[in-house]
Amino acid sequence: MYKSQKDHQIAFDDFNQSCGMQLDMSNQWVCLARSIPWGRLEEKYARMFPSKKGCPAKPLRMALGALIIQKRMNLSDRKRLDREFMEAANELFLASAEATPEHQDKKSSKPATHPATESGNGVAPNAGTAILDATCSPSNIN
Repeated sequence: MYKSQKDHQIAFDDFNQSCGMQLDMSNQWVCLARSIPWGRLEEKYARMFPSKKGCPAKPLRMALGALIIQKRMNLSDRKRLDREFMEAANELFLASAEATPEHQDKKSSKPATHPATESGNGVAPNAGTAILDATCSPSNIN
């Protein structure tokens, strides 16, 4: 579902901050925004959401604008959550988690071991690389 934002967008000239400041019309982002044919793009974008059910999609200016900024500034949504942070988060999660009943050894209260960890170091060998990215995930919500 998509609700058009055509009539809700404030013009740059009308955007005033409470302290009296105005946007600089020569700013690179303002110039870029003025050069994009938002109306025609919005018509095309709206056709991508034919269903009238579900939560409305984000406005085109927000979705496309964020993507343009991300690409122009060479940004990533994962820079703050680097490998070290994710490893530390995983360790904290595992330390606080309890084994589920199906993973408990029936003879003792210790968690069951995976056959691959029989080497004695308690770590399963690396079976490959998983690349996870949920920034753009297709979904069919009716």
